[in-house]
Amino acid sequence: MYEADILSVIFAGKILLFLPFLAIACRQDLRTRTVSDSVWVLAAAALFPAIMIEISVLGLSGLFNNIAAGILMFLLTFVCFYFKVFGGADCKAFLLIAFFFPPDLYSFIHPVSGFSFPVYSFLFSLISSVPASAFMNSLVAAFVFSLFRILWDFKTGGISFAKWLRLEIPFMLPLFIGFITAVLFGNSVFKLLFHIFIFLQGNL
Repeated sequence: MYEADILSVIFAGKILLFLPFLAIACRQDLRTRTVSDSVWVLAAAALFPAIMIEISVLGLSGLFNNIAAGILMFLLTFVCFYFKVFGGADCKAFLLIAFFFPPDLYSFIHPVSGFSFPVYSFLFSLISSVPASAFMNSLVAAFVFSLFRILWDFKTGGISFAKWLRLEIPFMLPLFIGFITAVLFGNSVFKLLFHIFIFLQGNL
């Protein structure tokens, strides 16, 4: 079996391992608006052997990707948590996604020392990666759910501006949908903007 085939099998295995824990977190969030830390600990423990196999195939460069992606996601989710966009469980879920499904950051750092790596290619790969795609798709799903809830409240006469500002939904459900769509279809926001750009370019 070739190296690419091994990595593809590992990637598919990580998805299948992570989805049940994400589904459990989603169920807990819908029922109690909290997610037990044990869910994320068990998810990390279940996925960690896959990381060890990847390191044996790729070497330490693979571990660099995991750590760097985790740090970048931590900084992003910390800002979201600080401004109360995400809760603690949301941040932990995104951290696991970034750590266990990282973009290839090492391939950018290494050639950059020789000034030969096209930055636009790296940005495309980063934006299209599973962590970035899951993040953006989750926000889109949360926006759609919020919109439907606002429309429903408006229909039933229970909507007000103050209530809209305090609007909350269990974010694990959008995150669950965001992760699945990221794996299956990629970054929906990026693809939409790209198609709009192509359309405008063709009509100008």
